[in-house]
Amino acid sequence: MSSKRRRRLLIILPSEMRGGAEQYALQIAQAAAGADWELHAAFPRREATASLVADLEALGSGGCYHPLEIPESDKPGAQSRRQIMVRLLRTLWLLLRLRPTACFLVLPTVQFMTGSILACGFLRVPTVVCFQYIHEFPFPGGLFPFSSRFLGMLAKARRTQRYIAISEYGRQRLARNFQMNPGPIQVVYNGVDHNLADVGEDVRLTCRNRIRAELELEDHHVMLLTVAALRRQKGHDILLPVIGNLVKTFPDTRWIWAGEGPERGRLEASCEQHGIRGFVRFLGERKDVRDLLFAADLFVFPTRSEGGQSYALVEAMLCNVPVVISDATGIPEVIKNSENGLLFPRENEEELHVALTEALEQPGRMKAMSCKARADAGYYSLENMCSQTLGILDDVCH
Repeated sequence: MSSKRRRRLLIILPSEMRGGAEQYALQIAQAAAGADWELHAAFPRREATASLVADLEALGSGGCYHPLEIPESDKPGAQSRRQIMVRLLRTLWLLLRLRPTACFLVLPTVQFMTGSILACGFLRVPTVVCFQYIHEFPFPGGLFPFSSRFLGMLAKARRTQRYIAISEYGRQRLARNFQMNPGPIQVVYNGVDHNLADVGEDVRLTCRNRIRAELELEDHHVMLLTVAALRRQKGHDILLPVIGNLVKTFPDTRWIWAGEGPERGRLEASCEQHGIRGFVRFLGERKDVRDLLFAADLFVFPTRSEGGQSYALVEAMLCNVPVVISDATGIPEVIKNSENGLLFPRENEEELHVALTEALEQPGRMKAMSCKARADAGYYSLENMCSQTLGILDDVCH
């Protein structure tokens, strides 16, 4: 008698670069492998995602990577009917070839993968869709072309699908975008591995000294760290004129930016224009974010919009780094102003300047807030995130 086939999970992304949404997909894949799923992953083949392919294939569990050309770089606000149809057909072909037990779709942004969502619904494949980022403002011409027709098709697809948002804000926004009751949308907050910061003080000090030596920082320098892809969404450009003013009062500040992205050239040129090139360091993509956090004195995050609370934010909280962050989208669900960090109104340079001045002038008060933030970070654990997500996946399969 032949043995029963293992459950086969197909993870689909439109990603062309590696960031938070891609890290999330990898973490869910690791958890699924531990739960004895046979893993398969599909997304566009790009140089920037080669490391993601390697990490996924290293998980083993009988699966492999499949190139799937549904790229997120086709950037009109609303997808054309042709784009949706092409992606639908490409996804259908892959589904018919692999015949997965279930699909897990990870959307860095809500307007992508409409075709893949419809393909999974058409074949009635049990599917979980996680919306990692949801645009706050309407797209030109609406979310979808011929929106009533497509929204009706998506409603039919949901009969075999479950939606996940990563914040309550995201859940409400998603319901409005898809003109649906928010009740069936489940909120699962992003989580990080709490072992990340579970090290002795000697390890923290070693990491701090190594990073600060690498960056040529003296003891008197104040390191303000931002960890985010260099995209307009993340708000680095909002920070530049503020830095230009602050360094006059706080000349020992050094602004360290970890992350890569399409805005890098423009941001570097803007640093030159503001006369702050010697104060801002671009590190590119880093794999030692924990060590950077141990070296930092403040974590600064001027984002315009997030799907939820941001991985980088929770990592900063866990590493006991004081936080100055915008009040964009779901962030106030995690950071309470003057309790466990400082919030400022999104895209408000003046209020950002005030918040950073307060943080730099009152390091003792900021450290007290960071201790509260570290305690609060306990809720946002990798274990909670993965167990809740796999539970939803099991539920949709039954």
